[in-house]
Amino acid sequence: MEEGAILLIGKKDFGGFQNSGAEKSSTIREIESISIEGESFYHFTLIGNSFLYKMVRNIVGTLVYIGSGKLAISDIEKTLRSNKREHAGICAPAHGLTLKRVYYDFKK
Repeated sequence: MEEGAILLIGKKDFGGFQNSGAEKSSTIREIESISIEGESFYHFTLIGNSFLYKMVRNIVGTLVYIGSGKLAISDIEKTLRSNKREHAGICAPAHGLTLKRVYYDFKK
């Protein structure tokens, strides 16, 4: 899962990790870091400049599928290249999802 998370770090087109229903004019987002802690229960922390509709849940579901062997790490690259949701893993369930902190950067 950690190897897959590394591929998601940086400024990329995350259109393949967005669910339909709230398409944005741009699907370019930047993830600064992803950390994964735990063994039987996992704690994911994602830090980025903004997120698309269900992007975090789709990333978590994809990383869990990679960890369980249901997807290969190459599927992350395929999802990023194709922008097709069908190449990613499941949408992780909403229960357990917590928005911990929001930072605002007001530039002049």
